[in-house]
Amino acid sequence: MKLSINLNHISYDIVIQKSISQNLASYVSDFNQGQKFILCFSSNLSLYVPDIISNFKNNNYDIEQLEINDGEKFKSLDYIQHLAHSLMDLNCKRDTVLVALGGGTVGDIVGFLSSIFMRGIKYINVPTTLLAMVDSSIGGKTGVNCKGVKNVLGTFHQPQLVCIDPLFLKSLDEKQVYSGIGEIIKYGLISDSKILDNLIKNYRCIVQVKDIDLISNIIYQSCLVKKSFIEKDVLDEGYRNILNFGHTLGHIIESKYQFQNITHGESIINGMLLSLKLSLYKEIISDKNYSFIMDIFNKLKIKNNYKLEKSDVEKISFDKKTTNNSIRFILLENIGYPMICDDISVKDILKII
Repeated sequence: MKLSINLNHISYDIVIQKSISQNLASYVSDFNQGQKFILCFSSNLSLYVPDIISNFKNNNYDIEQLEINDGEKFKSLDYIQHLAHSLMDLNCKRDTVLVALGGGTVGDIVGFLSSIFMRGIKYINVPTTLLAMVDSSIGGKTGVNCKGVKNVLGTFHQPQLVCIDPLFLKSLDEKQVYSGIGEIIKYGLISDSKILDNLIKNYRCIVQVKDIDLISNIIYQSCLVKKSFIEKDVLDEGYRNILNFGHTLGHIIESKYQFQNITHGESIINGMLLSLKLSLYKEIISDKNYSFIMDIFNKLKIKNNYKLEKSDVEKISFDKKTTNNSIRFILLENIGYPMICDDISVKDILKII
């Protein structure tokens, strides 16, 4: 399966195919064989590195490898500078292409690094987690953290290609797959109820990665939703904000509970539940529609397990969507009917936590 992201200044393909990682070099034929590739990978994926390196070299591509430390604590300017030193040691130039093999954190780090090294070099995303496949590998948002605030430093830098191999999901535990389901639920709520129907019908099969073709299809559906928002608002100036449904409070939850092994997807799920409560409090969603959506969460056995306090909510002033004393929130009128609200206050949020 393949779909294309068509933007004003760049277009690129998202390819979803089993075992694509074993023949990755065949998908970079648009690049010159004289270009240097750097395979940037997290240590837990080192098993796949020799085959990828051999595949590139057998196709006469110059490729070297660079191990990337995974985890939110490495999303820092200090670590980016360390990696820049490594690229210089590898004699990388402006025509060098980075290949990000890993989950969302590796994609964020490599994307940000490629956007600033030599004032911008090309990169390819090869996401290996469900969360990265349906969300962070697409759309060009890159970022690192600062003073405990997630992705407060970042750039827009689109990949040249996204290669999704769903077989990587076989190596994940259920907790990591569940993390990706959070973003898939979001797509269903803001845009396409068929995604929710598919999830409810096949939930255990998806979480346990029993049917790769089924999972490939739901990845494709999710990418289609994200594509529709990116192409209309590449720089996240308005319409694309809708993709932040659940993220404003979700990022605060993720920061608060980061030492309790909470995943990004779990944080966003809980952020969506709170955003739905806020939608009800602001009388944007009806009691009937709210109950219907809560029934979907119940069918998926999803509950709000993480609590916020007043001191947590006050940190929202650092959020990128905050202006003056108001916070931009994405609320929901019904499935497929999101609403951008610019008049949410801290006082409103305190009413629903």
